[in-house]
Amino acid sequence: MKKILLFIFIFLFSLSGFSQDEIKSSGSGGYGGVGLSLVFFTQQDVWNIYPILDVSNTSFVTEVTPYLGYKFNRTFALEFAPGILINRSYSKNGFYFTSKTLNIKQYYIPQNVTLVAIPLNARGKVYPFAKKAMVNEFVSGLYFGTGFGVMFVGESYDNYIYADENSQTPLGTVVSKKNQWAFNSQFFVGYEFQSRFGLGIELGYRIVPLEPEWKAAVVSDFSPNMNYFYINLKGGLGF
Repeated sequence: MKKILLFIFIFLFSLSGFSQDEIKSSGSGGYGGVGLSLVFFTQQDVWNIYPILDVSNTSFVTEVTPYLGYKFNRTFALEFAPGILINRSYSKNGFYFTSKTLNIKQYYIPQNVTLVAIPLNARGKVYPFAKKAMVNEFVSGLYFGTGFGVMFVGESYDNYIYADENSQTPLGTVVSKKNQWAFNSQFFVGYEFQSRFGLGIELGYRIVPLEPEWKAAVVSDFSPNMNYFYINLKGGLGF
């Protein structure tokens, strides 16, 4: 995973060396690229398991976001933007969980934690200042938009079970897993250099409502959502 992230960073920064003088006069055409996002979960239970910076595991929560789209004119574009978020770590903070099956409240400390999230979104983008490009080319790259789709969420923990958070001896261990599909939507604002090759940055918020079942001791089974803010650095090309 680290090699993949390193390759993406090299790719993104190599694109930044191209000149903005390569702007297409028509303003329309296909485009594609890839981005790398830092992810900030906003639901407290989810943040407890997946903080933006996990000091004990020396890792960030990141999402790789390829995209492919078509710009109809200088002001409107549609794109397909899947993503993949994979987070693996040895240990995480403990939490209380009341199994719906057993109806017993116990304290769980997860080990060997794996999260896989794959959003599949169609997105619309509007460039509100693009028509003013002849006056000020810089502002033509500002955009905002929204996206909708589905999202796969899968988690797996090796949980140590205790009577409470002060107990020293585990009552047992259990492998807890859950895979589910959820609706998701996103709202975002960003900036792209209006060239055939170039960098962009996007700030957004993804809404991922969940339906807690309280059957598996993983956060996606008892949290009401997995909403998150993201900061996305991306690079792409037009064709």
